[in-house]
Amino acid sequence: MKKQGNSSGTIAVFSFPLPSRSNYALLANLATILSHVYDKVIIVTGDLISAFPHIIDDLKPANKSRIFIYDLRVKLPSRDRYVPFITKLFIFIKIQVYIVTASIRLSNMIKSALFFIGIPHMLPLILLLRLMKKGS
Repeated sequence: MKKQGNSSGTIAVFSFPLPSRSNYALLANLATILSHVYDKVIIVTGDLISAFPHIIDDLKPANKSRIFIYDLRVKLPSRDRYVPFITKLFIFIKIQVYIVTASIRLSNMIKSALFFIGIPHMLPLILLLRLMKKGS
């Protein structure tokens, strides 16, 4: 009989949602590798679903049944267009709140966490997960 809450084979990958398709491609490649090592790979980032048409080829060799996506549905605005500073600040704070909330919701499911892209922007999350003994 399987224990409930067994999270030994589960890893969460936290990636700050920066506006770059190449970041999503790198994340897809990492998820592909981890899907062959862990029972569950939970990817926490923003706006990944909209990037799927661009990264679908990177996920072909993945064990897709092991990859789960927690999409924050928000990302920083692109640098190609002008966005007022106050708007960028509001979006940044919103991302921080969403990513910390996601980590709290997922904390009893995961044993370890991996921080991938945008690590300097995730300092509050890193501190929280270290206090919960989940960060690696």
